[in-house]
Amino acid sequence: MRLITALVTLGLATPIAAAQDVYRTLTIDELAFVEGEKPALERLFGSWELRGWPQPDVRCEGAVEAYLGVPYLRPWGDEDLRLGSLEVSMRAAPGSEVRGELWVPRTDGTGSTRHRFRATLGGGEADGRGDFLENRYLHYTWRHRHDLPGAAWFRFRADQTARALDELGLERPPFDDDRSLRGFHGRRMEVERTYDLFTGGRALAENLALDDVIETGGGSGEMTPLETLEGITTPEIDWKPLVAGLDPRLDALAHHLPIDQHAVFLPSFASLVTVLDELRANGAPVLELLDASSEDAATQARYERQLALPLDNFARAFGSELVTRVAATGGDPYLRTGSDVALIFAGERVEMLEAMLAARIEESGRAAGARAVEGVAGGLSYRGRVTDDRSISSYLARLGDDVVVTNSLAQLERLGAVREGLVPALTSAPEYLYFRDRYRLDEGEEDAFLVLTDATIRRWGSPRWRIGASRRTRAAALMANRAAADLELELRGMLPRDGVVLERLPIPGEGRLVRADGGLRSEIYGTPNFLTPIGELPIEYVTYAEKTHYDRFRRRYENLWREVLDPVAARLVVRDDRLELDMTVRPLIVRSEYRDLIDLTRGAELAPTDGDPHAGSVLHFALALGRESELYKEAANVFSSIVLKDLAHPLAWLGDDVSIVVEDDPELWAEMAAAEEPERFLERNMYRLPIALRVPSVDPMRLTVFLAGVRSFIEGSAPGLVRYETREHAGRSYVAMVPDGLTALADQPLAFYYASFADALLVTLREDVIHGEIERRAARAKGEAPEYDAPAWLGESAALRLGGKFPLVLGALFGREWRRDRQRGAWRALPILDEWRRLVPGRDPVAFHTQRWGVELRCPDGGEYRWDEEWGCTTTNLFGHPGAPRKEGPLLPPAVEALRGAELGVTFEEDGVRARVRLER
Repeated sequence: MRLITALVTLGLATPIAAAQDVYRTLTIDELAFVEGEKPALERLFGSWELRGWPQPDVRCEGAVEAYLGVPYLRPWGDEDLRLGSLEVSMRAAPGSEVRGELWVPRTDGTGSTRHRFRATLGGGEADGRGDFLENRYLHYTWRHRHDLPGAAWFRFRADQTARALDELGLERPPFDDDRSLRGFHGRRMEVERTYDLFTGGRALAENLALDDVIETGGGSGEMTPLETLEGITTPEIDWKPLVAGLDPRLDALAHHLPIDQHAVFLPSFASLVTVLDELRANGAPVLELLDASSEDAATQARYERQLALPLDNFARAFGSELVTRVAATGGDPYLRTGSDVALIFAGERVEMLEAMLAARIEESGRAAGARAVEGVAGGLSYRGRVTDDRSISSYLARLGDDVVVTNSLAQLERLGAVREGLVPALTSAPEYLYFRDRYRLDEGEEDAFLVLTDATIRRWGSPRWRIGASRRTRAAALMANRAAADLELELRGMLPRDGVVLERLPIPGEGRLVRADGGLRSEIYGTPNFLTPIGELPIEYVTYAEKTHYDRFRRRYENLWREVLDPVAARLVVRDDRLELDMTVRPLIVRSEYRDLIDLTRGAELAPTDGDPHAGSVLHFALALGRESELYKEAANVFSSIVLKDLAHPLAWLGDDVSIVVEDDPELWAEMAAAEEPERFLERNMYRLPIALRVPSVDPMRLTVFLAGVRSFIEGSAPGLVRYETREHAGRSYVAMVPDGLTALADQPLAFYYASFADALLVTLREDVIHGEIERRAARAKGEAPEYDAPAWLGESAALRLGGKFPLVLGALFGREWRRDRQRGAWRALPILDEWRRLVPGRDPVAFHTQRWGVELRCPDGGEYRWDEEWGCTTTNLFGHPGAPRKEGPLLPPAVEALRGAELGVTFEEDGVRARVRLER
């Protein structure tokens, strides 16, 4: 009974409505449109059209609320909806004159047309509340199900409306639970997946499986001791033979850190500033892979404020004078929602360093109203400043000859346990030794070095961490729902009182929910802006549901591994002119996206000069070709059984790599960039693409026989289809293949050209590419050009080099799609901003949302959200809004557009992957 009462209290029961309000619902057929503005009522909408933007919508002046009743997420295959059959529901004072606009999407996707109408709400339409509630339910449920910014408010309003329908004895409108989110998040483009693979981001996401959450039961029922649950049992790597004889120099602060926490080492305070500035300025498009999110939790700024150590001009000026090295660690990776973090500083004048940090914490904490604290944790004496909501939570302690600042006493306990030898230090992890030998301190540049040990990943997959994360998520949802209920009370003029809101939360762990200073705080789970770190949660018993769901997660997770679990390490270099990342993940999960690539390259590796790396190309891709791969065997079988039946080993001439190069053609790229549809332009101008396939040859004679056999097969199978011409350039012969039949079919002068050299076969669509290869070889032979004028490949299994023109080519090929993704990302915030504009007029909607939910709504590419007076809705200066989208603007994110080149490479080793990336800017 207490649980039911709590849930009802969390939701509120009655929608905002004045007692005298009346309701009216009309089909679009029944609307009285202004003369000459009636839409095409027979217009049909399929299920697929109602899953994205733009959509039909209605805006009304003179009504308190107005909704267009569209079942946005209908099952696939349902009959199309006729525009005239859709309903418009309005609520207003009796006798109100409503002036509205119906927005109807154009069929070409270029926005919407507007159609004005008028309606009068008399005094006898109170019985129309049921139809009104049904359409409002559809309106808010669609926004909640699509997880738009403001989802907590949309969920609250949808649930609130559903309860009102229940009170009237009416069924809730069916709402197909399709999560495709077409038109909102968009699909991942192949270029993004490629970048993900080459940078190691895919491997990291696969191996950590942080988005594989478990479900949790209620707060009552049979409980099981946490200690009875079995954690991850996958064995660890046998590191002994891998670290035998290794003696690298270790990080000076590594002996302070627990073996089972993530560790980040920065060689100087300047490196700390550089890395944080890079993350703040270019983190989304460069390090987080072209993120088009419209929400910014301001995570970095929040932790600076919480630790009372703002990275201001004072810190930048004096930090480098006193700090020589920095290490960062923490108990979990959930920085966005709330994590225990610790920063350890080393300096030659430790007393002065400690005094400066203490003064900064004292000054910032006192200014924020935080109370002073001091005590002992883990044998370490601390002092600091804290607030009840932990918006300030800063503890300072001496750690031997170094100084630590943390937001968690539990973190001090852990560091103290390491110091006392009760918890193994990072330096005892053999994988740390292995990775520090690979990324040596005395070799190469380094601004940050990250290590995730086997023990860390095992801890993050343990029952405590996964169940704790699940409980926190549910607590956050309940607090968000309560915050929405509080907001509604305020909108009705009833300021919620501070005090106990719930005696116990209806989730395991329970604890009271209190309101203080207008904000909500769970005594166990923290606040919506900072959830209690998992390491601090008192989890001794778990529900049967939690145990069952964790066991399922563990089995899924362990099935991903062939034999052993994987640790991770990465080195980051940040300079004004470049950004470098080098990451190692070993081993990979069994069902990794890398598996096909691993099979294709097995037993082979790229030499620095394979693929003829040379300057001036726009794109150059090289791949090691393993003769034991399934693809190689299948290709050999096809040639030996169909094409070249007389040859026992038709591909024996092949070398150990294959490469594809796209040379520069400024005129072609300019035309493609100016085309309305670059993809269609490229299809119509395929013959102009300066692309070439290069395959090395280890046996010129066998290559000659192979080419002769292929030519004979083509001429015998399709006589007259292909015309062969022997041509010459600079004294070197090559062959032109003109497929006359295909030319007519493709409606373009399509041709193929190939040249066989002693060491390679080159095939291309452009004759001048063959000429360039011949001239390059002649210049090298005469000593007029270097043997190779490009750096070695970054990867030994696969490598990709992008020249200075690649942003132009990327923009032409993918820019419009990327821009559409960023446009949709910007539009995701529009519904909640329009909602705040309606409910709290006179307030800046963006500022209001930040103040209420702790998340800033941001427009991608540095755009701004503004009010469009003409349309009466929120818009963006860069992307417009769904009714009137803007087409102009940058095709690529600024950070990508500014790049001068990029090199990426992957190396598969010991069933793991090393991924390297260098971005020139």
